[in-house]
Amino acid sequence: MTSPGLMFQGRVDVVKTKFNVNRTSNGDEWYWLDGDHWRRIPDDVIHWGRHAPSGQPTLFIYSGKETCFFPADGGL
Repeated sequence: MTSPGLMFQGRVDVVKTKFNVNRTSNGDEWYWLDGDHWRRIPDDVIHWGRHAPSGQPTLFIYSGKETCFFPADGGL
């Protein structure tokens, strides 16, 4: 059986993520740690209601750009 990480062509990294509620709009915001800077995950790449098989927040980045994000399963 192939490990899920081995199915990718290239490097797989684990990064920290965090969730915030915007105090102005009360909107949900997700961030990921890029080195020592927190970067916001764009709303249009977040797949609400869908989760990665591990249940962990999962972010895909291609050529330095956030392309797809699955929030944590079962809350924050």
